Amino acid sequence: MKKLKKYLFGALALAFLPVVQAFSQQLSPPDFGCVQVADNGDVSLNWGAPPDPGNNFTQYEVYTSTSAGGGYSLLTTVGSIGITNYLQSTVASFTDNFFYYIHTASTDGTTNYVSASSDTLSTIFLTATPLASGYAYLNWNSPFLNNYQPPPGLEYEIYREFPVGVWNVVQVMPFGVTNSNFEIVDACIGFMNFRVQLSTPNGCVFTSNIAGDVFENYAPPVIPIVNNISIDHTLNRAVVEWEPSPSPDTEGYIIYLCDEGNTYIRDTVFGANNTSFIDVFSGSIVNTGPVSYTVAAFDNCYHGIPPSPNTSALGPCHTSVYIPAIGYSYCTDFVLFHWTPYDGWEDGVESYVIYHAVAPSLTTPYADLVFSPIDTVSGNELNYLHTFTEYNVHHCYYIVATGANTGYQATSNYTRVLTPYPEDPAYLYLGSASVLSSDSSMTEIEIEPTLDVFRMTLERYDELGFNWDEVIVLETAGQSVFDLPDSQLTTDVFSYTYRVITTNICGDIIDTTNIGKTILLEGQASQERLVNLIVWTQYEGWEAGVSTYIVHRKIGNGPDEVVAELNAGAELFIEDDVSALIYSEGTFCYWIEAIELPTVYGVHSSFSNEICLALQPVIWIPNSFVVGGYNNTFVPVISFADFKSYRMIIYSRWGDIIYESNDINTPWDGKMNGKVVQEGAYTYFLTIKDGEGRAYDYTGYVTVLVSND
Repeated sequence: MKKLKKYLFGALALAFLPVVQAFSQQLSPPDFGCVQVADNGDVSLNWGAPPDPGNNFTQYEVYTSTSAGGGYSLLTTVGSIGITNYLQSTVASFTDNFFYYIHTASTDGTTNYVSASSDTLSTIFLTATPLASGYAYLNWNSPFLNNYQPPPGLEYEIYREFPVGVWNVVQVMPFGVTNSNFEIVDACIGFMNFRVQLSTPNGCVFTSNIAGDVFENYAPPVIPIVNNISIDHTLNRAVVEWEPSPSPDTEGYIIYLCDEGNTYIRDTVFGANNTSFIDVFSGSIVNTGPVSYTVAAFDNCYHGIPPSPNTSALGPCHTSVYIPAIGYSYCTDFVLFHWTPYDGWEDGVESYVIYHAVAPSLTTPYADLVFSPIDTVSGNELNYLHTFTEYNVHHCYYIVATGANTGYQATSNYTRVLTPYPEDPAYLYLGSASVLSSDSSMTEIEIEPTLDVFRMTLERYDELGFNWDEVIVLETAGQSVFDLPDSQLTTDVFSYTYRVITTNICGDIIDTTNIGKTILLEGQASQERLVNLIVWTQYEGWEAGVSTYIVHRKIGNGPDEVVAELNAGAELFIEDDVSALIYSEGTFCYWIEAIELPTVYGVHSSFSNEICLALQPVIWIPNSFVVGGYNNTFVPVISFADFKSYRMIIYSRWGDIIYESNDINTPWDGKMNGKVVQEGAYTYFLTIKDGEGRAYDYTGYVTVLVSND
């Protein structure tokens, strides 16, 4: 009926345009503003009055439907142009949403008129569904039809009532989004109501129904921030301190011990404001290295069978500052020590303060020591040299680290060092001299482990000058094995002879070791015979001599494999036949390992330099093939190459690419787009690299024949 009225009115307006313009009193539809749903489900409609210069208004006609597409019926009429709202009571708005539009009726005393329809608006219908993940899933509809173009910045405000009678905005969503997930974090379980509001530019506010249900808290507390991991020197135990979790439902904390990437529960601390923990079982580990801990928070919301609380994730592990045992160089007036850095503060370490005390004897109680700060170093420093004048006493130290911005402080373990005069070690032996790389070597030294510090000087023999050159000087401190490096060498051209002279800290020479002469390996690849010849020099210096020479080989990036084991009396060369390895990359790397005959010092190994020999790719390319015949595909036969670099392109006689492959196991079958090409010659381009990355390019012609059988 509404559409029929509008059609008839339009037709009359066209037919009698001068008369309508002179006498028509049809008014505009009202400016439909918003639809609001009250707490009890009543629906309030609000609109703006249209202009009525001729005082022709008769009534507003309000239509409603439960479907946007039709089925509208007259809900009510309002007989005063100044009354611009209507309250619809007892509406089942908690189970559905309703659509409305409004007409303006008028008369000139003779003819009645009805305006066009206002905008069609609906109630905002909201549902709130509990999710097993601890969220409230909220879903609602837009109050406008789909062709509505909102002004910029239009937003839905989501209100929650919790506790009863207290409403707060908990989320704001942009217009166009009609659902959201709201995480329950401030109550273990409870009934909560939700409502959606939409404020329009004309000052009108759409209000949805109230949707509620029982919701449960599955959200863990906020991860607590660890302040520091310190060592209590009196009890010799690790102390963990942290900031309380800001989550209001925090019930306590779980302390975890971190060890090589794994975490283990150490203990539980109850009380949200109890933020420190002493590990009573840490006495055996704080003296062996840094200790690491982290903390998780748990709340008082228990779930499951058996019930367990929500527990936060673990924050980063914090690692204490650790001072290893300090070595002392006899006859000097200083000790040089280092420590491990404090790890875990986001802003890093600003400084380390070194504390020092003197103990007359090993049995002096810690409580009797008087520590004082002796220096402050940058947070990037992990070493300190302390000079003193007291000998034959214990010098005691600990470190306090300070965070760069937070000011958090962490105390290291407490350690001490005795400053006596040295005793000579019972033995000193050069275990091996090995090649590390093309420009470096490593010499292994064994010495009796003592509490005294000794100076070891690694010397290299100068074959031209007939003298020994100093390479490196190291100091011992209770260790038994040392690796002494040497660099800036040419190990693929020369062998190098080493010895070590050891002196105590007073400058007295204790002993000179046996020599150690590195092995020099050389080789040559035979492309014709597919054989690699390798030759090496003997290792010199072991007291009992060499037991065995082991020849190691690696093909490309493959694993290490033993090619041969030769006794010390054999000739120092082999020929390695690689003809059976034609499908390798063609690069073969070799090195020699010499094994010592057993002595009182054990059995040592010495390694030569590494040489790599490369065979050039061997490539055979057919000049024709028969589609449907015996040789019915085209692919090159390649040996000693890096097949990952393979690429073949087939061109037509006009230069178009008709086939391309990076897989040597995928030959060309003479087809393009699934159809056999015409017989004739086709240009190919082939490229491949050898094991050392050199590229080989080939271009030629292949003739395609088609079998008629």
